[in-house]
Amino acid sequence: MIDHSFRGSPYRSWSRSVSLATLLALSTACGDESPGSASPTTAGTSAAGGAGGSSDGGGRSVGAGASGGGGEGGSQTGGSGGAAACNALVNDGDKIYVQQIAEAVPIGEGGVIEDGLYVLTAVAYYTGVGGDTGPQGPWVQSKFTTANGAVEYVHLVSGEEEVRVTGMATPLHAEITTEFTCPKDMGPVTQPYTASLTDVTIIYPKNTWTYTRQGHQP
Repeated sequence: MIDHSFRGSPYRSWSRSVSLATLLALSTACGDESPGSASPTTAGTSAAGGAGGSSDGGGRSVGAGASGGGGEGGSQTGGSGGAAACNALVNDGDKIYVQQIAEAVPIGEGGVIEDGLYVLTAVAYYTGVGGDTGPQGPWVQSKFTTANGAVEYVHLVSGEEEVRVTGMATPLHAEITTEFTCPKDMGPVTQPYTASLTDVTIIYPKNTWTYTRQGHQP
């Protein structure tokens, strides 16, 4: 998925490199820095989104997410120009504010990612046992669609340019790898994830992005 670094702040490692493994997380990379004020954008990390998998724990469809951690691999994507033409998703979800949680980052458990439209509903930054708690840093709007492994993703972090990507996601156990088809200059990214019938959570070194499937009837 994408690189979800937050530039110019402790959140920089969230930026918007996308990767579905991208489940999308396609946009920016999530990094190791502490919460700050910027938003996930094209920092030099890779992002991951959620995508489909197999019955052995991989997700079947792909989702959107944030990108790799702490400034590691991943290419940048612009919020305008070529990147803007990657898809036409309407990014009209709620503005989600980063929440600090005094725990260790959870481990990905994999799972099947159902086809459909997913909207970002939570972004958590893990400060470790005894760390800070509560809201901190920027807000984010994001959504993605997935169908038979194909993913379209969009995200906007406060103060940053909007990021859009498309690609194909391949799950394996509790990780998903996204190969981007737009923009062309983005390399593949792999991220751990956890999926349920209704939600997909993309996991980075210091944070998680949770997307909820829309229109699901229990």
